[in-house]
Amino acid sequence: MAALPSENVPPRAALSVVLADPLVRLFLVTPPSNLTRFEDLRCAAAIRFERLYEAHASDWHVAAAWTSEAPFPACAVPLAVLGVLARFAAARKLRFGKIVPAAFEHPRADHPLQGQETSWLLSRCGTHVTMAVRTRDRLQAIRALTWPEEAWRSWDSLHDGLSREAMRLDCALPKFLIGTGDIPAEFFANPHPNGAIHLLKVHPAKPVGIRRYPWPALDLRPGPKIRAGWTPASLVVCGCALAITAYAAAQSVLLATRISELQKEVAHAGMRLAARERPVDSVPVTAVKGEQVAAVNSAVRQLNLPWQRILQAIEAATPKEIALLALEPEAKRTALKGTAEAPTADGMLSYITQLKTQRTFHNVLLTRHEVNDQDPMKPFRFQFEVYWREAGE
Repeated sequence: MAALPSENVPPRAALSVVLADPLVRLFLVTPPSNLTRFEDLRCAAAIRFERLYEAHASDWHVAAAWTSEAPFPACAVPLAVLGVLARFAAARKLRFGKIVPAAFEHPRADHPLQGQETSWLLSRCGTHVTMAVRTRDRLQAIRALTWPEEAWRSWDSLHDGLSREAMRLDCALPKFLIGTGDIPAEFFANPHPNGAIHLLKVHPAKPVGIRRYPWPALDLRPGPKIRAGWTPASLVVCGCALAITAYAAAQSVLLATRISELQKEVAHAGMRLAARERPVDSVPVTAVKGEQVAAVNSAVRQLNLPWQRILQAIEAATPKEIALLALEPEAKRTALKGTAEAPTADGMLSYITQLKTQRTFHNVLLTRHEVNDQDPMKPFRFQFEVYWREAGE
């Protein structure tokens, strides 16, 4: 990596890193039946990793396609590897666009299943082979294998190795498989002599196929993975804020006019009292109702809201993958309620963490979250509250 050129690379350029399969540990995690919080998924992944690889999870960074509804894939990378990458990026003033394992480098590419209910993925790096098996939209198994060079010399030897794994997994060997990595090109160019197996390689920029069953996305970047950017949702939020500000300004003008009239009446009454040196009972005094006073105070609080600071902080913490659905200010509590959607639970938690880093807010709470089953992508819909600091705090 140190030999890579750094000339003509703009600061803060996005650096994409694809880690070879031998550097990572891929495995499948079954959600616990007594799951009550997101931290339970992390604990289940750490326990599964330590049982499979007999290593301490504290020395590894674990990322996963977190879900509580079905077994999900997870990937662990040594903290030492991430440290080397971080120092490399810091020395060249780069930022990480993505860090992914080679086996799942293109999770959104279409794969031509040709009517198959089962899909196999083979990723090769030297003698290291990663095999993933899925049925429709559910991952069934992930296996890390060591195959000698002889296994790739002919279709017969490859077919024998795949047949053994099919027997271990107690499933039928599909006719079409997806291949990636340094698999010899002749396997993609020519199918098995008797047509038993076809090895396919799909280019991510030119997807083909009949059905869309994307493989899970595994992002190994440590810490928050969000970055501010203008999105349709943020434009809607700004439009709503401007409309609220305009309405509050109009109301403030009307209230200021009414208050000025009342002040003039009170001043005239005081002047007449001073001239006559006695109370004047005939002077009409306009009584201000309690509802009017409350309305005036509420409007004044809305006008005094630090809208510019709040919206700037929300915008700085909102990435393009987070969809803001609603914002509701509560001036009396110096709080702002929000509703949003995230593609994954990890993205939801990262967004809450990013909000907490904003100096404008002194507290951020995640009040509710659920999976939106009506959406095919099953995003996480959640509600949160932020409490802003008063001026001078």
